[in-house]
Formats: sequence, structure tokens, C-alpha cells
Amino acid sequence: RGAMSLHRSLLVISICACLLAACDRGAPATSAAAEAQPAAPATIEDVELIPRDALFGNPDRANVQISPDGKYLSWTAAVDGVMNVWVAPANDLGKARAVTADKARGIRQYFWSHRPDTLLYMRDTGGDEDFHLFSVDLASGESRDLSNFPKTRAMTVGLSHLHPDAVLVGMNDRDPKWHDLYRVDLASGTRTLVEKNSGE
Repeated sequence: RGAMSLHRSLLVISICACLLAACDRGAPATSAAAEAQPAAPATIEDVELIPRDALFGNPDRANVQISPDGKYLSWTAAVDGVMNVWVAPANDLGKARAVTADKARGIRQYFWSHRPDTLLYMRDTGGDEDFHLFSVDLASGESRDLSNFPKTRAMTVGLSHLHPDAVLVGMNDRDPKWHDLYRVDLASGTRTLVEKNSGE
């Protein structure tokens, strides 16, 4: 029992010695690091401002997505300072191109449909917040307003791989307060009433 007590005491002394040595070695480095710190600005005028672009500018790329078939990568990025949707083959990002041409507030919300080469995005006009649902065909470059009714706000309700050629959309053109549910054909833009919002 005495040998074990002596062994423990020696172990504690060794650990303490190592810690003290580490503190001694760290002291000059800490002091040198403190000396290397720049002096605090004397006045507010001496403080360098954060550039506005760093706070409010457009990101280089945002909202990256992959198409359901894996063929494309997409993201939003600026075109002449306005955010638009870009698409590139998944195996060749060097062939990226903008597939939308918004010149106003920019496009923030987009998504892929299950119809091949068809991308959907939301856009309002002049900041009126009546967001319409648009489709863009990547092969032809054709863009179509799928909710082309005045004073109408579209709400995307659902997409399904079981119905790749259609999208469920809520539209309030009948009554601005309530959205009725429509099935919209992505190829033709034709809409079919699914449910009238009579229950408000």
C-alpha cells in the first residue's frame, strides 16, 4: 500500500511539473502575440467600413439544385446585376447559361418539374407581389406564364413524378381573397379546375 501511495505521489508531481513547464513555454508566445495585436482605433473615423456589397450585394451563386433526371445543375446568379436562373450540364459546368432574363427585382424562387428539360420559376411584375408561375423549356428556350391572368397571385401546390406533365397551382383570379386549385398542363399551359375554394 505504501508503494502505491508513493507511486501516485510521484505521478502527481510529474504531471504538475509538465504543466508548469508548458505554462513557462507558452508565456513568451502569449506575450509576443499580445504585442503583435494592432492598436484599437482612436476614433470612429479610424474604423474601416464594411463594403456595402459585402452586406447587400448579390451572391456569386445561390440556391443550387439538381434536376430530377440528374442531367443538369442549376443556381441563381446575377445577369447585369439582376438575379436570374442559370443551368449547366451536370458534367460540364463550363457550359452554364442563364435561362431566365429578368431585368427588375430578380428571381429568387425556382424549382424543377418532372417533365424533362422543364424548369419552373416565380416572378412578379414591378414589385406588385402578384407572383406568377412561369415555365421555361431548356431545349427551345421558350418561357410561358402558366398563370397569365390579371391581378392574380399563383401558389405552387404540388408536383409529382407520377404526373410529370402537370403542376397543381392555386390561383386567385376568381376572388382575390381565395385561391382555387388548378391542374396546369406544362406543355400547353392549359388549366383545369380541380377544386373551387367555396369553403373559403
